[in-house]
Amino acid sequence: MISSSLIDKITDFCVLNSQDMTSDHFRIEASISMGYQLENKSTAKEFNYKKANWQLFTIDQLNDKITEKIIFASHKSIP
Repeated sequence: MISSSLIDKITDFCVLNSQDMTSDHFRIEASISMGYQLENKSTAKEFNYKKANWQLFTIDQLNDKITEKIIFASHKSIP
């Protein structure tokens, strides 16, 4: 189903008639052009690794921090 106000903005569509469907109804995938481009802005901070103080990092400390975060996430999400 699509709104009548969007019908002229459809640029492509296809019927997805997968064999694993348990119904005689098929999904329709449509591409809609809204007339503008989204900017791809990276939110990741860029680091200058050449200026890093690598003596502050140790494998044991990093391992402990990763393990701590995994255990924390487990307690939050696993009953």
